[in-house]
Amino acid sequence: MSTSPIFVATFADKVCTRMSIYCTPDDLDLERGKRLARYAYESRTSKPAPAFTKAHFEDTNGQVLMSYSAIDSTTMPTSRHSNRTSRRRHRLARSAGAKARTAESADAKTNARSSSLPRGAVR
Repeated sequence: MSTSPIFVATFADKVCTRMSIYCTPDDLDLERGKRLARYAYESRTSKPAPAFTKAHFEDTNGQVLMSYSAIDSTTMPTSRHSNRTSRRRHRLARSAGAKARTAESADAKTNARSSSLPRGAVR
């Protein structure tokens, strides 16, 4: 059984996430806990995570090791979901642009070939 502390986060819409965080009870990693809680929220609800209202670390017996208020939890990393979505849109736009350029290039080559033939000649 894991001895890693458990990070419990409550969001503004009253959704609560609980997960073990790879760190020691002596060196609690709040940033990692917040980041993973946001990822878990977004994965479960398919929506961007709202602000935290409270959070705490507890040991495997349920004893609270450290608690945080909403003010302590305000520095949030950007949402992974929104970054992933924008990267995907950018990649799709790039590939669509490349396909359009390839099609234009093929049309230009065809027009160049047909314009070098004498009038009425068929290739």
